Amino acid sequence: MNSAMLERFRSNLQLAVISVVAALSMLWISPFAVYRFANGQLLLGAIDSVIVLLIGWTLVRMWRGGSVQQAGLIMVVVSTASCILVSLMFGHQGLLSAYVTFTTNFMITERRYALLGNSTILLVLASLPTLFSEGFERVVFLATGSCVSMSAFLFAQQADGQRQRLEALASHDALTGVRNRLSMHADLALALAAHSRDKKPYGIAMLDLDRFKRVNDAFGHEAGDRVLLDFARIAEANCRKRDRLYRFGGEEFVLLLQDTPESGVRTALDKLRAAVAAELRTPDASAVTVSIGAAMLGNEINWPDWLARADSALYRAKGRGRNTVVVDGEPPDAAEAVDHERRGR
Repeated sequence: MNSAMLERFRSNLQLAVISVVAALSMLWISPFAVYRFANGQLLLGAIDSVIVLLIGWTLVRMWRGGSVQQAGLIMVVVSTASCILVSLMFGHQGLLSAYVTFTTNFMITERRYALLGNSTILLVLASLPTLFSEGFERVVFLATGSCVSMSAFLFAQQADGQRQRLEALASHDALTGVRNRLSMHADLALALAAHSRDKKPYGIAMLDLDRFKRVNDAFGHEAGDRVLLDFARIAEANCRKRDRLYRFGGEEFVLLLQDTPESGVRTALDKLRAAVAAELRTPDASAVTVSIGAAMLGNEINWPDWLARADSALYRAKGRGRNTVVVDGEPPDAAEAVDHERRGR
């Protein structure tokens, strides 16, 4: 497991739980498939094999940048269907697997889908006349299954609330409320994985408030903090919902533009730069501007290389007099060309 994968595993609880459940399920079911094929039980062996393949496909797809939520939903469908099949094949002994499924369904997907899966298991199995010798057993199964399912639901609800609060604290900047560098690391690693799979365009931009030190020196750090808050508000108001804004440190921010061609990146950043120049003010109503350097995702293997190209473009934007946008790869302006010629002599 490389560093990017390990970081995703540590930072995404649902991905970690699905991965562990999927791996254990495959390790548990695979020997049964081999055993059944060896004993001529071809149909049962084929069913076990299909289950293992579905779980494996879901796991690989998720780790290659697919939706974690979608992976969880697929896992619930597979676990629900498997639980019903096992109960049909093994009778009362198979029913024991239902209680494990009732719990794990709430660990791997949204509560509404887990409830739907658990309700399906309860209704289907309780309606089968061959599983229970008398009505009392059926009632006991429904009662105990419902209790386990509702307990898991309440636990999942409480845990989800705590998880959301912890994730907000861990992944967002305390001052501005935008995402922090830890969140950026995970999202950029995910962007690289998604780009290698579907080749959709991704842009990244480094944004740096011009001469921000003067704001702190002239008005104090509290006023500087208000400027940073206002900048975050303006930036998010002028970005699409699917774009991601991160505070990189100090007065530097990073913007991830998903599924956006280079022309769209240029248009979006020009709009953002103009909005900041028009709206962002110091306590004495002086304008605060922003310099922006951007880069499209290319063939980078590591996201720091991609970010470094955006940082280099930001350096060029500062050299052009600030309050401007430079996209990596665009030709230098006249001043840059003269400076480059002088450096070459």
